[in-house]
Amino acid sequence: MGLLKGNYHIFCEAIEGKKLAVFIRSPDYLTEVVDCMPTNVEPPTLISVEPLGGNNYRLTPAGGTGFLVLGALPNDSSVPCKIIDPVDEKTHTVHPPPETGIGDQYWTAPESEMSLELHNLKGLPNQKWHFVPMPKD
Repeated sequence: MGLLKGNYHIFCEAIEGKKLAVFIRSPDYLTEVVDCMPTNVEPPTLISVEPLGGNNYRLTPAGGTGFLVLGALPNDSSVPCKIIDPVDEKTHTVHPPPETGIGDQYWTAPESEMSLELHNLKGLPNQKWHFVPMPKD
């Protein structure tokens, strides 16, 4: 089953086992670079997930005006921002749609806190993402 529309915190584990969260420094710019930070350093950014059909989703900072630029085409809002594929009951992979030309590149958390990267799928913990639904205020 796919993700439901709503707000989520998104986590993965770095290769050395620490928990990293998706973090956006300022959700009010037009486009946003996505960082990964240890959960004890910065609180995770609340991400709004909007299903677009199939495994296509639009991810935006909740309450912000921008959208996530990693693997997206920032000037074409008609292109779904991300494809989210289930790995198992608890984790997903995230990658751009094929029409971006980089659809075979997956969200990969760096080994230390910094901007998220796109790499070939290797099935490592830093490519498996937990989408944790957050209650509405």
